[in-house]
Amino acid sequence: MQEIDSLHHQEPSYLKDAWNFVDWLAYFMILASIATNLIAYFHGDPMALTMHVNILSATLVMLWIRLMKYARAFTALGPFVVMLGHVIYDVLKFGFLFFTFYIPYAASFWMVFSKHEVEGYSAITDLLYSMFRMTVVDEYNYDGLSKAKPIMAKVLCGTYIAFSSVICLNLFIALMSDTFQRVYDNVKANAVMQQASTILNLERGLSTSKRRMFTNYIYTRCNPEELYYDDDFTEGEEKDLQRMTHQIKEQVDLISSHVSEQDNERKKKGNASANDVHKLREELKKLEQQQRAFTAQFHNQIGEVKDMLGDVLHTLGKRKKKKH
Repeated sequence: MQEIDSLHHQEPSYLKDAWNFVDWLAYFMILASIATNLIAYFHGDPMALTMHVNILSATLVMLWIRLMKYARAFTALGPFVVMLGHVIYDVLKFGFLFFTFYIPYAASFWMVFSKHEVEGYSAITDLLYSMFRMTVVDEYNYDGLSKAKPIMAKVLCGTYIAFSSVICLNLFIALMSDTFQRVYDNVKANAVMQQASTILNLERGLSTSKRRMFTNYIYTRCNPEELYYDDDFTEGEEKDLQRMTHQIKEQVDLISSHVSEQDNERKKKGNASANDVHKLREELKKLEQQQRAFTAQFHNQIGEVKDMLGDVLHTLGKRKKKKH
């Protein structure tokens, strides 16, 4: 009951869905591209035209990413969209570890090589991009660094590549593999959850009248069939009684076989006791009588249940005739 009450009092939060942030970012970028286009058209400002082209190119990428929001409901594509969301969170976690090495090494490269006019390291933006290329083991002008400061070039480049490319990059690949395996193992459940999320979002977007019509349709057309159900009797009860009867019979057979084995052993040894055998036989007879009584009681209960069901069906039939 506490969970139900919490669900009733819980209000849906628009900002809990990260895709809503993507929507608003796409809207702002569209407005910015429209504004820069109008400024460039009416004022003839070349800088505004350049900004319009740049913003429009970024808006195009954002709109294509936004299409993935509507692919979540499909079984084939939905899990990969969910996986992309998990990957983004993993990238943010990896970014903390990566920048722990990236920022101090960038400062070290700038302090050592900024005065030597090395290509790719003379400006801060070029230096940051060259270090990123060094992370993915791309061309980073090691010859120029070696000519300027050979010892420091070896120390800084070697240690940075060891930390960023060997350690951090492999940790990132392992993290991505674990995320992929975890999401792909629950691919069906994720697809169903995404379909349910899409249906709920569409339902929230309905107007009050359409939502009332939808609820009425579900209530009148999609309700489950109502059937009579008796809590005192279920289909499994008869099977349980039969199972108990078989268990009693198996116990009686086991005791009988055990008695027969003991009787044979005593006859072979020549010191069989007639009184013990007589007592065991009496116990077997008592067990047999108990089994018969239990079986008779079981059949009587089944008969009573059948009579009760017959009375219920007869009463329901009379009510239907009265309605007609």
